[in-house]
Order: sequence, then structure tokens, then C-alpha cells
Amino acid sequence: MTEQKHKNGVDQTILAITDFSKSSSNAILFAANLLQYCNLKFIFLNVFDIPSDKDSLLISIEDILTTESETDLKKQSAEIALAFKNREINISTYSLTGKLKKGIAKIIESEDIDLIVAGIPANKYPSNYLNDCPILFRGQSKYPVLLVPENCVDKPLRRVLTLNFDSAKQQNMLNKDLEHIINHDHITKYTISINEKKIDHKVISSLHTLLKKEKVELIIFISAPGDRIDKAMLDYQLYELYPYLMSLLDS
Repeated sequence: MTEQKHKNGVDQTILAITDFSKSSSNAILFAANLLQYCNLKFIFLNVFDIPSDKDSLLISIEDILTTESETDLKKQSAEIALAFKNREINISTYSLTGKLKKGIAKIIESEDIDLIVAGIPANKYPSNYLNDCPILFRGQSKYPVLLVPENCVDKPLRRVLTLNFDSAKQQNMLNKDLEHIINHDHITKYTISINEKKIDHKVISSLHTLLKKEKVELIIFISAPGDRIDKAMLDYQLYELYPYLMSLLDS
């Protein structure tokens, strides 16, 4: 039955940002399990910097780092393929030098991406409420971004919170199409709207109460056109998304 769902499922291409850490591997596994009814193609992207003193070395440091990156990509690909040995998942890899945003932009030029996934190391952005809750960022960008904390445990979704700014055009992104492709078990949906121009602390208090009372397993955050999070998504500054939202939720 499961194999039949995969064969007839929706095609999804996921760009996974990886540094081969536990958090990035966990994010890939989480995304694959979340979209368990999809025909998945993963693109693993590792981006690394070249030391400024590379020209003083007899051996090309870029060649060494590229070889190491490609070796680690092959290893991680094999580990993910083994984890889903009963499921056909296509994996391709890219090893690039430079800045992450440029690496993402280069991949998007040649690949049709449906989702960008990245892991958040444990305790990098301490939060009173969301240390183990993944967040799906949606906005003006064509590419949604799923950020997955290292402590996040994969399981069927039961409680999903849609958090949006008042000026966001689409306020509930957990529609029937999305429910059809994600791994869930009788989802309970919550929705909270925030006025981005003047933060209502009563609304934030209600949000805190909800997060304490209910074990939310996914937050869908819908940014408003032109706000800080929306600009970060458009500019592929993925790691600017999380701390800004944390500061808002913990205020």
C-alpha cells in the first residue's frame, strides 16, 4: 500500500543544505518522513569557503576541500538511501565554494525546487518554546523554507500552528493539497495573526499559552510582503529567519 502511494504521489524536489552535521542529517530525515507520500528528489548542497592564504600552499586547498566535500556528500547520500531502503528516493549532490546564498541561487538556475530544507544546531538559537519545533516559512519567495531544530523528533503531525502577519495575503497554508502529501494523524489546526506594525502583547501572550498547553509539531509562518523575514527568504538568507522569529515569539 505504501509503495503504491509513492508511485502515484506528488513529485517534490527538495534542496537540502548540508554541512554533514547531526542537525543537517536530521533535517533531511525529517523532511523525507514529513513528505512520505511524495515522489522525492533530494539535492544535497554543501557550500564551503576557501581560506584567504590558499595561494601560499603548494597543494591546492580548494582541490582538497572539494574532494573532502564530495566524499562526505557521497557518504551522507548512502546513509539517507539506506534509511529509506524500502522507498525510492532520488539524490543528487553539489559541492560549491563561496557564500551559501550564491550557492542556492546557482542551484535554482538549473533545478526546479519545491522546498529548501536546513537544520538548526541544538542550542544555537535558544527559545523558551520552540527548541524542538520545525518551522515552515512561506512568503513572497517561490521557495518555502523548512528549518528543523536538531532536537526535533520525527512523528506524524497532530498539531499545526499557522502564524501569520495581518497583511499576509494567504492566512492558512495547511490546505487539503498540503494535507494530502504530509505525514499526519488527524491534524488539529491553530491560527494566530500578528500585527507586524505594532506587536500586540496580548496576542503574544495567547501564543505563549498555546505553545505551553499544546505540543505543536509544526509551525507554518507566513510572512508579509516586504518584511524582514520575507526579504531574507527572497535573498536566500536562510539563517536570518530563525533568530528573528525566536525574538518575536519569546518577547
